[in-house]
Amino acid sequence: MKSGEWVTFQYTTPDKTFLIALNGQDERQIYNGNNCKSSLLPIICAGHNQNNPVYFSYGWFFKNRQWYIASDSMDAWTCQLKL
Repeated sequence: MKSGEWVTFQYTTPDKTFLIALNGQDERQIYNGNNCKSSLLPIICAGHNQNNPVYFSYGWFFKNRQWYIASDSMDAWTCQLKL
């Protein structure tokens, strides 16, 4: 891990609760109550791929959508995921 400063938010489905952790320098981490995984469900952003990843510095949950802000930019993405 490149940074120890994390932003977290909680995402709940009828079956499970997940904790999403972001630090702006590493892949997003998803804790499912048992394990912490990175890229459980990758977010694909325009102009980015595995060779040119986007890292998120902030995220929140609003109206059944996960919102993310990319590091060092004003770009934001939303996604409706079912983990």
